[in-house]
Amino acid sequence: MEHVDEETLVALSAGLLRTLEHDAAKHIDVCSRCHNVVEEHSKIAETLSAWREAPAEAFEAAIRALVQRIRLRRLLGQLFTDPSLRREAVQNPEELLAARGITPSPQLLAAFRELEALSRERFSGELDERVSKLLRLVD
Repeated sequence: MEHVDEETLVALSAGLLRTLEHDAAKHIDVCSRCHNVVEEHSKIAETLSAWREAPAEAFEAAIRALVQRIRLRRLLGQLFTDPSLRREAVQNPEELLAARGITPSPQLLAAFRELEALSRERFSGELDERVSKLLRLVD
């Protein structure tokens, strides 16, 4: 079975989803990746539950923001190990981000466009600096 989609894992962690189909629940039990996502988000959801007076819309917006950060972090991990993905990011960052469910910000688009000048072999220091800047945007 494929991994359970991220929105389902986050919704489950936040208590917004009470039941899962049997196969998905079984998968989470045996898949360390999916299980870790649920664990991580459960801790975040516990912290956010302290906002009991906050409107449900604020809580849901916080969950959506967390999903965006996770998706971006995952993309960045793939981006710097996959040259074809890097080319795609440089050529059309808006499309790449949209395909991965990430809402682009102007800073994020600018950072993706700057990847064109970087090469792992020739500019490893610049690449490390760019990765650090992208990760700061996420945080």
